[in-house]
Amino acid sequence: MGRDCALAGWVSDVLDWRGSNGRIVGGKLRLPTENGVGKRRDPGARLSRARHYHGTVHQRSTRAQETREYWEVAHLNMVGLRFVGGDLEDHTTVNNIIGAYVRPNSEDKVVWDCTPASIEAYGNAIKSDAKFPFSYFYRASCGKVSNTGEWETDADQAKKILLITTRIPGHTGNHDDVLKMLLAGNLGHKV
Repeated sequence: MGRDCALAGWVSDVLDWRGSNGRIVGGKLRLPTENGVGKRRDPGARLSRARHYHGTVHQRSTRAQETREYWEVAHLNMVGLRFVGGDLEDHTTVNNIIGAYVRPNSEDKVVWDCTPASIEAYGNAIKSDAKFPFSYFYRASCGKVSNTGEWETDADQAKKILLITTRIPGHTGNHDDVLKMLLAGNLGHKV
């Protein structure tokens, strides 16, 4: 093998490769350079690349798992409905719980109630489906207005879920709208 030999990324400590200027020195490969002076290549770099690769694979695996877990929720709108097409809607358990308290207004914006009954319904919706972010958002919005409850915890949980659902292809646009509001610190009463 000559100087033109391409080395793979996984260089072994005990590499049997000798080029015209390349030689193994002290368990490390001295690679030829343009000026003939070799530079050392640390076999520890292989471990670093392996850790980076493992981290990348783990991150992809985590994202794939999150996509599977949150796929259904990502396709629900703020009222907990999934649009099938045309005027057809697929009602969900969450919609059955919060549907009486969340609705579009005349400007086609979503509004929600902050009565004791509605706040209780948002809590029940959270118990029914803890991955549905809008129940946390509604409860946080109501809690902030009346300065009661743990509204900051609810807002953080909604944001955490929305950061996942907005990465899922085909998610409902409401997820983007509410995430923007939360990131801006806005828990307004219309979306």
